Amino acid sequence: GHAMLLIESGGIIQVNDNQIEHPSTSGPSLVRINDGGRIRITSPQGLYNGSTGAALVASNQLNYFIEPDGIVEYTGTYDQWITGSNDTQKQYGILEINKTAGKAYASTTNTRIRRSLRLVNGELDLNGKTLTIGDGNSNAITRQYGYLKSDTEAGRIVLVNPCSGEHLIPFGSAPNIYHPVIFRLNSSSLSPLTVSTWPTSV
Repeated sequence: GHAMLLIESGGIIQVNDNQIEHPSTSGPSLVRINDGGRIRITSPQGLYNGSTGAALVASNQLNYFIEPDGIVEYTGTYDQWITGSNDTQKQYGILEINKTAGKAYASTTNTRIRRSLRLVNGELDLNGKTLTIGDGNSNAITRQYGYLKSDTEAGRIVLVNPCSGEHLIPFGSAPNIYHPVIFRLNSSSLSPLTVSTWPTSV
């Protein structure tokens, strides 16, 4: 029958490299990450990619929903693919990168974050893809020890409706080589702001 796994505010589901699946074929099931709830994954194939290899297994009518302040944490030592969706309810609320080894890679051009990107530790490689953040506040991207990497012009960060104030895009090329892009807007903008950086031979 119908089933739901609910991650409430303050709750943490530590999936690691295991999987969540709905074994029954008798009805749909739902994984819901409420505001303030957290799912922590180390799966190389990421959160959900429409296959049976990701943290959320695409079988037996398993569906999922992330609230705007629900947290998806990519962690561990494996390389991991950051998955994406065109469905607003499946888009990341807060995406947190907290890698002790390995990298996180953008795997699709439709990776969208509704609230914020937190770069706690490790590398998030844009991999020639566009990562869109729907909240234009100056704290939409925060950094502790992590960084964004882009090797081509196609690797881009897009801020939707950026607000006035200072914005920092924490690009880097290695843990100890940091190339932040910092800009200040005197007023808010209704136009998206696109930022890209890449190495050259000059």
